[in-house]
Amino acid sequence: MQEQEIEIITPEGRCDAFHCYPDGGGPYPGIIFLMDALGLRDELRDMARRLATSDYNVLLPNLYYREIHGDPKLDPEKIEIKGPERSRMWRLVHGIDIDKVTKDCGVFLDFLSACDNVKKGPKGIVGYCMSGRYAIGAAAAYPESIGALASFYGAALVTDGPESPHLRMNAVKADCYFAFAEHDSYVPEQEVRKFSQLAASSGANVRIETYPGSSHGFAFPARQTYDRVSSELHWERLIELYRRNL
Repeated sequence: MQEQEIEIITPEGRCDAFHCYPDGGGPYPGIIFLMDALGLRDELRDMARRLATSDYNVLLPNLYYREIHGDPKLDPEKIEIKGPERSRMWRLVHGIDIDKVTKDCGVFLDFLSACDNVKKGPKGIVGYCMSGRYAIGAAAAYPESIGALASFYGAALVTDGPESPHLRMNAVKADCYFAFAEHDSYVPEQEVRKFSQLAASSGANVRIETYPGSSHGFAFPARQTYDRVSSELHWERLIELYRRNL
């Protein structure tokens, strides 16, 4: 495994990122791995490494680079209760939006395309939690560049505002997979149902599943809500999606 901490220049600054890929010359399909609200950390680096071992070139950028570089060191237990830690997380979350991250993803796609060991053709993208909506935004903005989109327990995919991610689904050409947790205060069942109906009517190629017995964060090994069965299913579905399209 080859890995490196890098910086990517964007119109708004220097984005720190983790980049990993298998030994050997490749070429390997390129993947953009979009973080959840807890930010860039070792837990996500390990997940990126696991994805890379399946013969992918993976870029894990720090979406909070405008505010902070590196791990923000948010405590996953403290963010669940009102207090300074939760407030700090929301400040970082609200410092970015779908349009900012969509522009960033254009730069990330250019970075991957310029790598000698990245396969020519469409790339993949995956977003967790807050980044499900960012994965949609990127796939809608760059339909010829993103061939496979995955979102796991994506939050705020349907809102009342004009920037609601679901409104962009009709511009998505990628093969899409969305997975949700059965028990999720961030993404309640009625929101999953509404998104499922709207996504189905968008004309996009979409598969949606809810994992029985799971809770928000089921794929993150360091979280109390980690569920091994659901996490392994998530890896199976993700690799299957990329194998089929990339």
